[in-house]
Amino acid sequence: ASRQEVLQSLYARAPAARSSSAGDAADSGDPSLKETGIFDLTQVQFAPRGDNCMNRLPRGETVAVRFSEGAEMDMMIARHRFKLVQREALYLVDDAGRELALRQGRNLVGRHMGNDAVIDGSYRGASRKHLIIEPLGNGIARLTDLSSHGTFAPSRCLVSVT
Repeated sequence: ASRQEVLQSLYARAPAARSSSAGDAADSGDPSLKETGIFDLTQVQFAPRGDNCMNRLPRGETVAVRFSEGAEMDMMIARHRFKLVQREALYLVDDAGRELALRQGRNLVGRHMGNDAVIDGSYRGASRKHLIIEPLGNGIARLTDLSSHGTFAPSRCLVSVT
């Protein structure tokens, strides 16, 4: 007998047992046994919005971010984790530890080879021209998102929208 025939015979033999056990699981109160647990919205819990919450930057608008000298600011380019690190210059660091030095003025960041800061091509979610980072000094930088998949920064670091 083929696998499909075996399955059909099993389902044909116990239709009543299947329906009663499904009803028992739903009545037991154990949420892991519910057949439609994915649609049970009472089980959905959202994390409280705090200082570490990542906010998507508005596309095409410039946002100022502030972080202390020598500190790091976590950020996300599309779904990939990056950091802005302020030392003698501002650096963009990817999750593999590769550092991209950012010069004073506007830095175009993305996967395209003509950008000022070229992100590795393996970060497929990042656009070819993803964002502009403009270091202003004193732990302040302006970010302008140009991408389809977004740039995210922690809410505690956002200063203003200009």
